[in-house]
Amino acid sequence: MIKVLYISHFPHLRMGGQRSMTALIKNLDRSKIVPLVIVPEDGELKSHLENLNCSVHNIPLTSLKPKNLIIFISNLIKLLRIIKNERIDILHPDHERDAFLCSIAKKFVKARLVWHVRLTRKNNLDDFIAKNADSIIAISEGTKMRFDNKFHHKINVIFNGVDCEKFKPVSDKSLSRSVLGIASDMFPVLFAGQIDPGKGVEDLLEAIKIIKDKKQQGNLIFIFAGRFKNDDYENKFLDKLKAFGIEDLIFLAGQQENIEQWMQASEILILPSHEGVEGMGRVLFEAMACGTAVIGTDISGVREAVFEDAGLLIPQKSPQSISQGILDICSNIYKLRNYQKKGREIAIEYFDIKSHAMRVSDVYKQAVEAK
Repeated sequence: MIKVLYISHFPHLRMGGQRSMTALIKNLDRSKIVPLVIVPEDGELKSHLENLNCSVHNIPLTSLKPKNLIIFISNLIKLLRIIKNERIDILHPDHERDAFLCSIAKKFVKARLVWHVRLTRKNNLDDFIAKNADSIIAISEGTKMRFDNKFHHKINVIFNGVDCEKFKPVSDKSLSRSVLGIASDMFPVLFAGQIDPGKGVEDLLEAIKIIKDKKQQGNLIFIFAGRFKNDDYENKFLDKLKAFGIEDLIFLAGQQENIEQWMQASEILILPSHEGVEGMGRVLFEAMACGTAVIGTDISGVREAVFEDAGLLIPQKSPQSISQGILDICSNIYKLRNYQKKGREIAIEYFDIKSHAMRVSDVYKQAVEAK
């Protein structure tokens, strides 16, 4: 039995990293792997993990700033106590600040460090953590390339996994739309994720304006499912909707726990993120598993998720390309249905959660055997 201690920097399930971690834990072979998790506070994530029969500990994880030095030392002591009391074999963080904490803790215990890297953007802590890590899991080749070649022998590229039994096509998308309060004859284009400038949402708004200015909107409806970055950005976003005159084409769904239902009801999912924001873009292959066509920007990581026959890659920061891509797909029913069918096949072949869990478990086994 290998005891693995996961560390989550966030107490909720709104981020792709937390959804990926819980999906992994749910699909581990519990006869071989015993998962435990550290969360910063009580909340949605802790409750969800406890429902998965997973032991959860609280440590108030914080940012690495001089003013937080005392908290950092206190957190280190708490972490060391958990490692020793629970006899932890593997430390498995994914956030740089938590991986740094684990790197320090590792100097006092025998536990191995497996760092799960989810973003392509470089971090000042990369070299220090990579040097101390026993193994690194990168969710894409683009993520791997953020590291110097000297660390590549430690890196395992393992795509994130999706539960293809939960995220699956429905027989009638129009009926799914009606259930969610969307007119059944509409053509929904979905954005799912945090509503943030780095996700390219302002590019998408400009693209919608282009479509409306050309009077080509037809029965298009654009759904935004996610929380705003903060209140100030929400106000800025809403002001832009009014300035562009596109409020009638927008459906703000808010954060959704049942995001698979929104994907199943949509014809297209779009992820117009900017370089460095994504590691791969989990929502892309979740949507593909649901039989939804995808459009993503041609950036590191994302280009690995959008296979040629299953979706469309477009230049980043290009509202014109976004608008043209949407119109091209929605005006060509053959292309749309082909993307949807092929996407499902690719999700099953490359992104199935069961295969993901087995590959990650192999990394744990290799790390323990290397002691």
